[in-house]
Amino acid sequence: MIMITILSCILFLVPFGSCVTKWPTVLVLGDNFVESCFSNKSPWCALLAHNLTRIADVENRGAIDYDTASYFSELKPALQETDRNNVGLVILFIGIQDSYGETGIYQHFALDFFAEDLTNLIKGINASIPSKRILLILGPPGLTFQAAYRTDKTAGLFNDRAIQVANDNFVKFLDLRNQMKKDFQTAPKWEKNFIPYHSGVKFNEDGAYYFFNYIRQHVHIKLKEFLHTAYLNKKFPDMPEFEYPEPPEPEDKN
Repeated sequence: MIMITILSCILFLVPFGSCVTKWPTVLVLGDNFVESCFSNKSPWCALLAHNLTRIADVENRGAIDYDTASYFSELKPALQETDRNNVGLVILFIGIQDSYGETGIYQHFALDFFAEDLTNLIKGINASIPSKRILLILGPPGLTFQAAYRTDKTAGLFNDRAIQVANDNFVKFLDLRNQMKKDFQTAPKWEKNFIPYHSGVKFNEDGAYYFFNYIRQHVHIKLKEFLHTAYLNKKFPDMPEFEYPEPPEPEDKN
């Protein structure tokens, strides 16, 4: 199996050091939306892990209330427990804490500082994981919850800057803000996908299912891009294909 994977790396001109040859990991980094992503109230990572059964393991490195700068300061311990040579994909879901509040109710960083912090974070990941294995997600459209207030104009400004940073660093950006605006049309409808808490929001169960259905196709595309033939062969053969070893010949007691 390893030889097949190595051969596929060569055929697809993938640098050998960047080619996953073991059971791959999907590493999920980020803030509120990530820390809670295996909970029964916000289970989008649990859904993703189930969807990737026998293909890849999903590891959660979420930290609630963290903005981009504070997450970068803790990036090293977030990565050190993971075999970075075996990461097939990084989902980086970060930035909503940076954009809350029109008058600095919570973090609300200036756009230039946010862009600099996001660039540092991506480069920190890219030091050991290829940038083309990163999916960047920023957050939803504008929100009217008191603890997570931001206008959609502010959400758009941060979203546009994140797109620019992603393009500059050769990272795939998933535009959740504009996708939700397209799918739900109005703030009262898209806000039904979130639970407010003391200093922000996270997905509720409906929002988690919505986000899982949005992201899973992108996850599979990225994993196929880097795992190639190995991706098509699930770990453990399907039971109808399982070959039982031949039983030993009975001993001749005569």
